[in-house]
Amino acid sequence: MQNSEALLEQISAVFERHGIAKESLQTLLPIIHPADLAIIVEDLEPEDQLALFQVFSAQRAAEVLDELRADTKAELLQRMEADRLAPVIQQLAPDAQADLVEMMPAGKEDAVLRLVSPTQAAQIQKLLEYAPTTAGGRMTTNFVSVRETQTAREAIAALQGALHVETADYIYAVDEQNRIVGVLTLRSLIMVGSETPVNQVMRREVITTRVETDQEEVANVVAKYDLRAIPVVDQDRRLLGVVTFDDVMDVIHEEAEEDIARLTGAGSFDPIRDSIGRRIRGRLPWLLTTLVGELALAWMLQFYEAVIQAKIVLILFMPVACAMGGNFGLQSSTIVVRGLATGQLQLSKVFRLVLQESCVALGIGAIAGALSGFAAWGISGEPAIGFIVASGMLAGITLASLSGTMIPAACFKMGIDPALAAGPFITVLNDITCVLTYLTIAWMFIPSASA
Repeated sequence: MQNSEALLEQISAVFERHGIAKESLQTLLPIIHPADLAIIVEDLEPEDQLALFQVFSAQRAAEVLDELRADTKAELLQRMEADRLAPVIQQLAPDAQADLVEMMPAGKEDAVLRLVSPTQAAQIQKLLEYAPTTAGGRMTTNFVSVRETQTAREAIAALQGALHVETADYIYAVDEQNRIVGVLTLRSLIMVGSETPVNQVMRREVITTRVETDQEEVANVVAKYDLRAIPVVDQDRRLLGVVTFDDVMDVIHEEAEEDIARLTGAGSFDPIRDSIGRRIRGRLPWLLTTLVGELALAWMLQFYEAVIQAKIVLILFMPVACAMGGNFGLQSSTIVVRGLATGQLQLSKVFRLVLQESCVALGIGAIAGALSGFAAWGISGEPAIGFIVASGMLAGITLASLSGTMIPAACFKMGIDPALAAGPFITVLNDITCVLTYLTIAWMFIPSASA
């Protein structure tokens, strides 16, 4: 963003001096890119945000609104009047229109739909039938399709007449029942004679997605086949809409934020704008899970009191074993979660990954175990303590690799988001398994403790 701070200061100064003087603001706003202006808008107070949107033209307001964060959008939609929202929404693509209408309170939603054109209202209501995180919820109905019996000249004319089409990369060929039968590019059309039938030029192998497909899977398909758009069809392959590349990029961004938030247990992701209360609500459930797990571990430690009393020096190395096992388990779970999310890892290959991670765990565990074992021997002066620490480290890291790979995969198999199993859950599980394994090995090799 270019000179955003200076522009924000200018806009703020105009607010203070003129109380939203329309003629003053309009000299500043046209030179700012909508994405940059959205960031500036988010830094203003809610009342100033609303006042600024009253100054925007309908087109400018639509461009900026489309760039705002979801919570800022929701607050503005709550505050703006229906008669102001209707002309703004009419400037957007159908999928963006549906997203905004879905954020509105029920009364305002009905009022806005009555104010837009009947065609747009019907389109919006149709798109609202689909879940927002599916291909249907992400698709746009602004695309170009032609009958397979039409000519190249007619296909080019259809593209030229589609003023609001969101992607000109592909033209889709359909039959009389609107079932997709092929795809064309503008290049393929201009390379043949104008009277050449579309069905002689089109590529018949069309990558499609079903309307109910989850948006993350759609993004994976687009990435796999390097598409700029993907057609959305129903169970009979009737063409319903298109998910464009920019929508796929939004999905990738949203899913990445969601996965990171779940992996870390942070709940809330915005580092600046989230309120203290929201941060507490987002993090507390995950941290309470950790607390309960660690308290359970503390209760279990009483059964190893004899071991601890016999060799108090073992306590010194317990945090080392927990840290190494926990970190390795989290690394393994992150690999699995991201691989499943991006489609790079299939369930059929999980067993292979488990074996690979186990081998890595054995290698790292042997190195870390040897280093920590020699350190424990040097500190305690007892070779047995060194052996126990080294063995506990090796066993703990190996077990952590198993939980870090198998638990997310099992969650994915059961239809549960594998990111939920990572972070705090696996960290607590690894702490428990590492400590109990470590102390069990000590119990086995300390005669006074097992007697």
